[in-house]
This record gives sequence, C-alpha cells and structure tokens, in this order.
Amino acid sequence: MPSRSVYEVVVNHGGQWVVQTTTETQGDAIRLAERLVSSGREEDVRVLQSFFDDKKRTLVENELKRFRRKAASKSDSAPVRPPTPLSARPCNSHTEFYRFETRRVIRAAIMDDLERWVITPLELLHNLSHAQRLNAAGTVLQGGVQRVAMVQSREYGLSIHQRMKALFDFCTEIEREMRLIWRNHEIKAVPPGGLRARMAALKDEKNGEFLLHAEISESLSEAKDWPAKLTVMFGLLAEEADEEEMAVFDSYAAEIIESGPAIKALLGDIGDRADAIMALLDIQAGFPPADVTLTPVVERLIRLFREGRLKDCRGVLYRRIRQELESLRSVSGNATDLIRETQVLKALYVKLQRDADERSDARLLLGTLENRAGAILRSETLGTKLQSQKTPIGQIDLLLRLAPGILGAANKRKISAFIVGLIDSEENKGIVIGGENVAEARMRQFRKWEESARGAEFDQRSEQELCGLFDRLCVEAMRKAQYFARLQREEPVPAVRALKLMELAAENGVTTGTAMRAVQAELIKLLKDPGTLTALAESVQNDPEKTARLRELYTLLSQQTAASA
Repeated sequence: MPSRSVYEVVVNHGGQWVVQTTTETQGDAIRLAERLVSSGREEDVRVLQSFFDDKKRTLVENELKRFRRKAASKSDSAPVRPPTPLSARPCNSHTEFYRFETRRVIRAAIMDDLERWVITPLELLHNLSHAQRLNAAGTVLQGGVQRVAMVQSREYGLSIHQRMKALFDFCTEIEREMRLIWRNHEIKAVPPGGLRARMAALKDEKNGEFLLHAEISESLSEAKDWPAKLTVMFGLLAEEADEEEMAVFDSYAAEIIESGPAIKALLGDIGDRADAIMALLDIQAGFPPADVTLTPVVERLIRLFREGRLKDCRGVLYRRIRQELESLRSVSGNATDLIRETQVLKALYVKLQRDADERSDARLLLGTLENRAGAILRSETLGTKLQSQKTPIGQIDLLLRLAPGILGAANKRKISAFIVGLIDSEENKGIVIGGENVAEARMRQFRKWEESARGAEFDQRSEQELCGLFDRLCVEAMRKAQYFARLQREEPVPAVRALKLMELAAENGVTTGTAMRAVQAELIKLLKDPGTLTALAESVQNDPEKTARLRELYTLLSQQTAASA
C-alpha cells in the first residue's frame, strides 16, 4: 500500500518551481494555493501530492491542482522556459546597448566569437578596431542579431523581422558614433596606476564615460588571454583603490570571469565539475579553494571578494554556478552512487548558506540544490536500489543514509513519510520487528536508525515522529521476544544479567526513549539486591566507563528509594 502522502504548494518563480510550503492535509494545500493566486501574490501555483509506493519502490508525484492568475492559453501546457540572458528586456535605442543587462545579451549572442577574439562586450562597444572586426565577420553579427530577435519576438510578442531591422539599425548607429569619437579624440591606453586620474580628468568632459572605457579597451588590446587582461586591469588601479575605481574594475572583471575558458585559465585543471563548483563557491566567499594552486591574480581576486568589493563578479559567479548545476546530470560525477551524490549536494549547500541571508542569488541556488535532491527521490536509480534491498530493513537503512543530503524541508518530510509508510505497511511490520532470535540485533538496528534520524537535520516534528517510531519498534521487539524473561533463563546469575543489560545500553543496543527506560527499570530492580550490587561493582571496578554508569544507576536507585519512603 502507498505510504502517507505529503502535499506541496509550489510557485513558479522565473521558470523555476519553488516550494512554498508542505502539509499532510490536501485541503490545506489547495486552499493556500488558491489564496496565493486570488490575492495577487503569485501568478502560477501548483499543488503536488507525493508518496512512496512501497510496491514499486519509487516516489510517485501527482499534480492535483494548478491555479493561474492569467487566463489559460495554448501555451499553458508547454514547459516553462527558464530565463536566459537573451530574454532581457529589449532595447528601445542604441544607447541602451551599454546597460549591464544588454551587455550580457551581446555576450550570449556571440559568445564563441568573443571568446575566440578574447574580448569582452565592454571592449567591443568602445573599441573601434573590435567593432570593425565584428562588421568584417558579417555572418557573426547576422547570426547574433537573429538569435536575439528570435528570443525577443517569442518572449515579448514582437515581429522578428522588425526586431532584426531595429537591432541592425542600433548597431549601425553605435558604430557611427564610435567612429566619430575615435576620429575626434586621440585614444591612448591608461598608464599603469592611472585609472583614478583618468576618471577625474574625463569626469566632466562630453562623452567622458565612453572615452574612459575606450582608453581602458586600448590598454587591454595587447593582452592576448584572460588572465593577462585581469593582470592589466589590476595594473591600472592605484595602490589604495577607491570605490569608484573598484566599480570600473568590477565591471571588466565580471565580464572576463563570465567566460568559461577564463575560469579554466585562471584555476587550471581542478578535477571534475563538482570540484569546480566548490572552488567557485569558495572564491566568491573570499576563501582560497582547497587543492588549487593559486596565481597572484586569483589571490588578489579572492582578497577583493573577501573585502566585499566585487559585487558584479559575485553575481557572475553565482550565475555560472547555477548554470553548471543545472547542466550536470550528476554533481558527484557518478549518478548511480546516490550516497556520494547527496554528500556532494550537502557540501555545496553548506557553502551556499554562508550567503543565503544576504543574497537572493544564493537563495536561488539553494533552491536549485533542493530540486536536485528532490529529483533523487523521484529517480529510477533510487527505485532500483530500493528494489535490490531484499528486506524493508535494508530499504529503510538506505533511505536514512541518504537523508542528510536530501536537502530542503519539503524533501525531508517526504523521506520521513516514506520511512513511516514502509514500517506501517502490514506486509513489512512483522519483518521489521523480527522474531525472538533477532531481538538484540533489531534493538541495535533501531537505535542506529534513531541516531541517523537525529543527525539528518529533519524538522523537529519529523525527527520526533521517526525517533518515537523507532523507540516503539524497539519496545515491541523486546515484548515480542520476551527479552527480560529470556535473559533471566539464559543468565540466572543476577550480577551477570545486570552487566549484560549495562553493556546493551552502553553499546547503543536500545533507543533512548521508552526502551531505555525499560532497561533502566530492570537494572534498578536487580540492583535493589545488595549482593547483586556488590558483585556488579566488583566486576566493573577496572572499567571506568562502566563504573561511572553504575554510579548513575545507584544515584537513580537512591532517588527512587527516597521518593517512595
């Protein structure tokens, strides 16, 4: 039979479904989803039902309801496309090409060619020789314009032909103005350490901002690789760079490190893509990544990240990390090793939590990791691995081993509900508890599960539910095996029996709740006999841990005796 259901309310944020809340009541989930849309807080909300089918050993996820603020259209059934740089708001004039968002559009449209030429969009927009090279490679410009126009016509309902004409007109106007400025001014490279002086000199001049970037682009023109460009940019800064200088540096550095080849050139071969993601997370947080040989340029970047002076660069690294995560089939490099997969997800999650309170892009990445963890629960790989376990004991053990890396409160509640459902199944419950001959083994197993549950960061309710369930299983195993009566038959000497019970508790042989109290009660009953107490004390006198435990039990016995007097 299916396990207990978990109901999720998920909202569409920019093409990504984000969990709003989870509940075990279908009606509550539907009412909340409807209220989110009717109040205008959200435009697109779904209610999902998730349960673990213990026959098929797979997570079943059904969409129960979907609420939209807008009227349904033919496109509603189509998959929601996540936003891309090409989806940015269309420009209405050529001057808007210099905006940060538009420069990202330019990069996405002709990325391969910019990386082949080793230039950034800022250089392209301010250096006449780069603009002429683009015009000379006519197919490059035409292909880039077509790509942008196709996306913008689809996203914003524009005519693709009219949009292409407008973009070509903007390009022509930009080149015309660029030719005029370069003809009327002598553009020279910024001297080393001279960025602040040039900024001051050009501040009030007509076209001063354009001229500044033109001079910087001229400084960068001799740098033939990405690390060299960063080195040049560092060389333009004063020894103690002010915030205005750093803002300019940040703009160029962000466009440089947005290049995949630039990242590889700066960090070298650092292993698989999961290692690269880990390294990028460390760098943007201002920490040297482990097992990476750092160049002076990267060390300076890390220092600036640590000082909080590279805002654009941090945004770029976060976007790159998200792209990497979304493109990877496996973050660990082995999609079939689910334990390793969840361990890597958890490590990434911990690193991201450093910034989650301050940065929305960090919170977005946390959501991406939670979605990947949820995909593991729904994966055929997990279903196959659960089916390969011959008993529910092995299945529950596997789920609890996965639990620490199954990220997000919603996913945690799902896995908790699945475990409870497996145990509550009439088919499985007797197998889980076992018979008289496996009582002690089962008691140790249940205690191991309890410790796993406490270390898996379940929410308080789920942890209490699971630990309470494992405790009841332990008590049931003791009762079914008539454990104390059997122990008395096997160990007629009270001191020996008391020692075995102490060892059982010390070896985590019982859970910490009702079962542990039952063992303590049996021990105290035995210790009420002075002869048993003396014999037990003599047998453990050379074992400090057991001696300390015996003192605790004696104190408890004394308190109970005093209370009953």
